[in-house]
Amino acid sequence: GAHGYSYNYNTRRQAEREALANCRNYGGGCRVVLYFVNACGALAVGDGYGSGYAWATSRNGAERRALANCENYTDSCEIVRWVCSK
Repeated sequence: GAHGYSYNYNTRRQAEREALANCRNYGGGCRVVLYFVNACGALAVGDGYGSGYAWATSRNGAERRALANCENYTDSCEIVRWVCSK
């Protein structure tokens, strides 16, 4: 159930390294599942650690898509993190 994120880094490698480090502070088995530039991303989590994630050109779009993806796997999905890089 751990997750990490980062934003405003100069390179993809730096951003991914920071996101993984943030995730590992809370648990193991971390991996990068989403990367975007000049867009918005969102993470939704539901029952039993089911999750969904997505990016879009707007926060609203990213959240809608993340919730829809989460609901394919579990119930009671909620947005737990979002960020826009533009």
